[in-house]
Amino acid sequence: MAVVISNFPHTSEDKRWLIEYAGEVLCKRFRQEAILVGFIPLVEVHIVEARKGGD
Repeated sequence: MAVVISNFPHTSEDKRWLIEYAGEVLCKRFRQEAILVGFIPLVEVHIVEARKGGD
């Protein structure tokens, strides 16, 4: 199982918390031997809405 986090506070304390949570809680909950946790820094985000009207 993999967990990818795209907009997570990138402090070492927050990362450590999530890694411990994955090992202590998520592995048991999802019956996994291991979980890959990846942190992707947020570079830029755009919300693009569909145009209304014609094609």
